[in-house]
Amino acid sequence: MRPLQAWARSSRIRFFISYLHPGEHVLEVGPGEGWFRKAIAAEMSTSYLTIDTHAPANIAGDVRNWRQHGLEAGSFDVIVAFEVVEHTPCLPECRELLKPGGRLLITTPMPQFDWLLKLFENLRLIQARTSEHSYLTWVRSVPGFILEKARYPFGVGQWVVLRKIDPTTK
Repeated sequence: MRPLQAWARSSRIRFFISYLHPGEHVLEVGPGEGWFRKAIAAEMSTSYLTIDTHAPANIAGDVRNWRQHGLEAGSFDVIVAFEVVEHTPCLPECRELLKPGGRLLITTPMPQFDWLLKLFENLRLIQARTSEHSYLTWVRSVPGFILEKARYPFGVGQWVVLRKIDPTTK
């Protein structure tokens, strides 16, 4: 594991764990090797499902095609999308899958500093990207969500907790 990668993983666990609660229905989009799921399982029992276009995952496929995979709208309390939204424009689908008041946990590069992360990759300080960052976005304000908490590690990343707005309340 790359030096900054190990720090980032343990820091993400500490930052995001308070937004997960026992018994909740969690969907992780793009879980990679499953390190976050393992960390959560060590802390609490949740109904945890993963979806990814690459194995291993509970569901092999694209989250944008969630209906084809038997998932139901409004069925998750939490969706985890670490280092995903810069590769796949899936925020509307995540919103559809979340219950009203559900939480979306995101990590993604700051658009203006993606070049610096590419440099870190070339220096082998962090893991190399699996595909181009074609959908870099500022996730502080995503339609249909309110910002609950944000952290900007080293000014190059965004770690954000968004809460789905309940359309039935004013």
